[in-house]
Amino acid sequence: MSVLNIGIIGCGSIANKAHIPNIQSIPNTKITKVWSRTLEKAENTAKKFHIPTVVSQWEDIVRSPDIDAIIIATPPVAHLAPTKLALQHNKHVLCQARMARNLNEAQEMYDLSCKSNVVTALYPYGTRLKGNNMMKRLINEEKYLGDLYEVKVTAFNDYEMHSPRWRKDSSIVGVNSMTLGMWVEILNRWVPPAKNLTAQAKTHQITSEYINKRTPNSIVVAAILDNGATASYHFSGVINKNQHSYIELYGSDGVLVYDIKTDTIHGAQSNQTKLAPIKIPDNESTYNNPDFQFIQAIQTKTRMYSDFKDGLKYMQFCEAVAQSIILKKSIDLPPKPKMDGWGYYL
Repeated sequence: MSVLNIGIIGCGSIANKAHIPNIQSIPNTKITKVWSRTLEKAENTAKKFHIPTVVSQWEDIVRSPDIDAIIIATPPVAHLAPTKLALQHNKHVLCQARMARNLNEAQEMYDLSCKSNVVTALYPYGTRLKGNNMMKRLINEEKYLGDLYEVKVTAFNDYEMHSPRWRKDSSIVGVNSMTLGMWVEILNRWVPPAKNLTAQAKTHQITSEYINKRTPNSIVVAAILDNGATASYHFSGVINKNQHSYIELYGSDGVLVYDIKTDTIHGAQSNQTKLAPIKIPDNESTYNNPDFQFIQAIQTKTRMYSDFKDGLKYMQFCEAVAQSIILKKSIDLPPKPKMDGWGYYL
């Protein structure tokens, strides 16, 4: 098997902690070039991981004839341009989660991917989601819930206090906020997507940090799913006590609760009075290694989950939330692209 040469665009924490060590552990795969916004950071990363070439322009990686695939480990503001150039040069692409700044950019990325014959994948949020396959089986094969009636998504954490500044800057992240899109991507694996939603948001000023175009740190969404079920989503990044992250599913015959912080499932069916733990069998546990899956998809010429199609769906949701907030009305999905970021149009 021939060696795959990989180029890394962006040398931040996710590249150093995940992408690079993961890729270097895969046989017949080499990282041969890296770029970062500051040359010093790229040089330090190259030295740490014995990567032979540092470039001063990311375009040099994409245009290099000896590079087979690129990993884009930058903030969303720097996802579209490298993706476009990579697809023009027939390179496989693994892009960091939060696919793009807005739906307009995500749509362009997806459309270009449809015209290519390369792997176009997204680094999923649920890399720890070991119960993913079991949830799909319980819901869709065993019909554990019966008819799905209600969905409740809650993500209460201290994101506002501990996230880097750029993740709260809408000029960089666009219509993404907290884990909004990434959690919707998880939910979309298990149940039908939303067809209509209404949203409200608030930015609680709990620090002295000033950001001109700031993302909200509290978002509430009410939605109707394609199957008629109702759904509510509440994201907050200002919670320093009783933090929790649940996806709760309520049906005619049962209840399932996925705790994303602890990676555990609890459930009850109509003959049970209390929720009880549901053990995830070892052979169904899905601790994902997206970097390995990306290489495997290239080698086997198969689709990787999550891909640009999955990303487009959650960017449609984020776009609809942003539109609902600014227009103060319900929005049908998929919406037409209108938003550049939170509170301002294209």
